[in-house]
Amino acid sequence: MTTPTARVTSAEPTAFDACGFRVADVLRDGTRILIRACAAGDRDRMIRAFQCLERETIYSRFFAFKESLSEAELDFVAGFDFIDDVMLIATIGDDETVIGAGSYNVRREVDERRVAEVAFVVEEDYQGLGIARRLLGHLARIARERAVVQFDAEVLARNRPMLRVFGASGFPMIRRTDGETVHVSLQLMPGIGAFGVDH
Repeated sequence: MTTPTARVTSAEPTAFDACGFRVADVLRDGTRILIRACAAGDRDRMIRAFQCLERETIYSRFFAFKESLSEAELDFVAGFDFIDDVMLIATIGDDETVIGAGSYNVRREVDERRVAEVAFVVEEDYQGLGIARRLLGHLARIARERAVVQFDAEVLARNRPMLRVFGASGFPMIRRTDGETVHVSLQLMPGIGAFGVDH
């Protein structure tokens, strides 16, 4: 999840039905991926995707070592409303194998401002190809359509690739370090795009 290297190869959606979001990309190594909304039918895909992750990637995402996703987490994946809770997945192949995911969840309102927590995970073989970068850009566009003005994230200080993704997003960023954790806030200001994704 390091450098911004993916490029969009299909037209961006013109109407924002986030539940039907689908964008085809080609990564710099030639891999064709589909970034789309996560659906209830993706439950088994998410289970298989988690089983393919290395321990360090799991720890970077969940701040703990886990052997599997809990039933509550799987139910949550199937229950995104695409208003306050949104998840996009990156898939490859005809069977749409999941190789990455990004989500945001509206957690609070501050002075009537909607603030969401954002998180990402990318399978190790596809890190460094710009997938997290693209997911962030698309999520930001969806969020702003839904009056979300800020993304918050907690990132391990050693997860420098993810910190670089946030830092290169083009959004004003505030970061605060607390021990081994970095708290990041991105201001989703109107007129500022993320990586050329938001138009």
